[in-house]
Amino acid sequence: MEKEGLDKPLFHTLDITSETSVSAFSKWLSELGHPVSALVNNAGFAFKGSTFGADEAQTTIDVNLSGTKRVTDAVLPLLKSGSDARIVNLCSQAGQLKQLSGEL
Repeated sequence: MEKEGLDKPLFHTLDITSETSVSAFSKWLSELGHPVSALVNNAGFAFKGSTFGADEAQTTIDVNLSGTKRVTDAVLPLLKSGSDARIVNLCSQAGQLKQLSGEL
C-alpha cells in the first residue's frame, strides 16, 4: 500500500521571506499527520551583476539567513523526536570567503 508522503513526494508552495507563508506551510505539514524526519533548507538568493549596496545586502540576508531561520524555527517542533531527525542546510559556493576581495 502506498503511503502519501513516504513513497510519494509532497510539495507545497513556500515563500521563506513571509511569516504568513511559513506559518501556513507549518500548519499544512502538521495537519498531514506524518512524522517529519528531515528538513532540507535549500532556498537561496543572490543578485547578478556588480551592483551591491545596502538594499541588496538586506534582501540577501532576508532570504538566506532570516528566511532559513524562520522555516527552521517553524518546522523544528514537528521534527520526529529521536536521534534520527535531521536538519540539512545547503548553500552555494558564493558563500566561500575566497570569493571576497582582499580588502574584506
